[in-house]
Amino acid sequence: MRKIKSEKIQKSISKKLIQLRDALGYSQRTVAKDLHLNQAQLCHYENRTNIPSTINIIELADYYGVSIDWLVGRSKNTFLEDNEKI
Repeated sequence: MRKIKSEKIQKSISKKLIQLRDALGYSQRTVAKDLHLNQAQLCHYENRTNIPSTINIIELADYYGVSIDWLVGRSKNTFLEDNEKI
């Protein structure tokens, strides 16, 4: 099994959080409010200043309807469980 460095995971999360938020037309403020996060915290995730906790990764994946593996860069499959493409 290939080990993925934390920097690569952080980059994947950052890129995909921005991509998903922009695709839906949401502001950082909206997403942060919906997830009960501080807007600065979400900004740090998107800017690769901090990596989300495991709980926050799960909540972000659930919020956007994507798999955790895709969000962290462990899968190239961008399909939802019900086979809807993002």
